[in-house]
Amino acid sequence: MKLTKGGTATTPGEVSLVYLYVDTDGDGLFDDPGDTQIGTGLTAAAAVTFTGITGVTVPKDGTLHLLALVKTTTNGVPGRTLTLRIAAAGDVVGESASVTVNSTGTVTSNTFTFWGLNVALGTANPPAGVIPVSPGSAVKEVIQIRLSAVG
Repeated sequence: MKLTKGGTATTPGEVSLVYLYVDTDGDGLFDDPGDTQIGTGLTAAAAVTFTGITGVTVPKDGTLHLLALVKTTTNGVPGRTLTLRIAAAGDVVGESASVTVNSTGTVTSNTFTFWGLNVALGTANPPAGVIPVSPGSAVKEVIQIRLSAVG
């Protein structure tokens, strides 16, 4: 199974690992315990391919739900985004009765945004000037800082 990264987040700088689990109850939420990891966590990249998966079966006339999880780093930049997708037909390959079966269709996750505070110079930043040193102390505005929450 090949997952392709989208969005502006960097790999492996902001997103370091990608995991694949069987979503046992199909609720779209990671349950520990409950959901079963398949394969090992892969170093995040523009695309990651899980290979050698065994013991996972799509039931006849049924469905199997898989859940991709990512591990983020402490370097996430507020406002950057991440998606994962099955980008092309054939990005999921299976086997049935010793015959290779390729997937059809594509899907893309919802967009996830790194949350945090952005810091910028305020729009009413005080102009350069002098700070008087005599005849006593002075109070002088020096910088306006704009904080904005994102994510």
